[in-house]
Amino acid sequence: MKNTISVLALLAMTFTPAMARSETLGAHVHGIALLQVAVEHDAMLLSFSSPLDNMLGFEHKPGNATEQAKTDVMAATLQHAETMFIANPEAACTLASVHLDSVALEADDADVEDHHHDGHADIDGEFIFHCSHADRLQWLDVMLFDPFPNLHRLKVEVVTPQRQAAAMLTNDERRVSW
Repeated sequence: MKNTISVLALLAMTFTPAMARSETLGAHVHGIALLQVAVEHDAMLLSFSSPLDNMLGFEHKPGNATEQAKTDVMAATLQHAETMFIANPEAACTLASVHLDSVALEADDADVEDHHHDGHADIDGEFIFHCSHADRLQWLDVMLFDPFPNLHRLKVEVVTPQRQAAAMLTNDERRVSW
């Protein structure tokens, strides 16, 4: 699995959320997010990028207890990525790791500079799944629309050793197949 993660890490460096926002979606667009899926050997890497407004309704560090509670719920929901990203059962995928990055998740430290002076901020997530039968992966259901109602559309791009696929998911169409 270490070799697989290394290959996926290299792929992820060429397939980053920041690059995707600038090249695929254009400007920071509320209501729309991007999910990139890479499958190789026994791993599935999901790279997610969204305006923070889609997830929280605001785009800054939490400024009060209500905003902090929303941020905590968002982080906990995404940490349980196995309930948000569901692959077909034949692939036997289990969540291996989650990494989240956002100004809203940074420690409240006076020395931490807020790099989002324009009022726009994002959340980026990397989710790695180990799949016992990755060659049997055929689809992924994305369940982000219920807990995050400000998310209206999710652009999904998939790269596997056999093929590439793309889809625009919505609350009514949550599955990408390849």
